[in-house]
Amino acid sequence: MVFGTAMIYTENQNQNLVSVFPNPTSYSTCFSYLLPYSMEVQIVIYDRIGGITDNIRLKQDRGSNQYVWNVEEVPPGIYFYMIIAGLNSESGKIIIVK
Repeated sequence: MVFGTAMIYTENQNQNLVSVFPNPTSYSTCFSYLLPYSMEVQIVIYDRIGGITDNIRLKQDRGSNQYVWNVEEVPPGIYFYMIIAGLNSESGKIIIVK
């Protein structure tokens, strides 16, 4: 099992990381991250040719947050995510296997 991490914030020299696990996945994957204050978070999932597979918008509280993305209906393959929180964004790769 591989865990992917990406930095969303650097505030007061403290790095808050987002983790995506499990990756690869076949049923669901969890995005886990810390926010310095309450804000809207957008998670956009793209297929390998750039088409939007899912676009999630969440109002989340300060602190530790999670979002579980159900991939049972998503075809196997390589997908890319972009997490946007405030003026910051990070991206990474998710592999779906069946």
